[in-house]
Amino acid sequence: KNVDYKILTTAGAEELSGTISHGVDDVTSIRLSSDPMSNQVMIMFEDNSKNVLSSLWDGGTQWSSVMTLVDDTDTNTGQPFLFLWDADPESTPQPSTAPSDSPSD
Repeated sequence: KNVDYKILTTAGAEELSGTISHGVDDVTSIRLSSDPMSNQVMIMFEDNSKNVLSSLWDGGTQWSSVMTLVDDTDTNTGQPFLFLWDADPESTPQPSTAPSDSPSD
């Protein structure tokens, strides 16, 4: 009915633990996705009612309120969801159109 978590320090000591409450159904699959540009982590899970839910960890001490993303995935086996972070265009290198110094085939 809940998702329990522990956040560890780099030395492996427990820094923070708790529970993310999401409702009345058992979790059937779960995915954590870390933001490569920050300390944030998105947790997504599906319950046995085929709902996909999510919560965002702020990189500090708390998770956001659980949000329902999909009401019916039409399955509760496997993992019918994926979370992708949007890269910050200002800090993402753009492809270069400059001529290359290397010989071409």
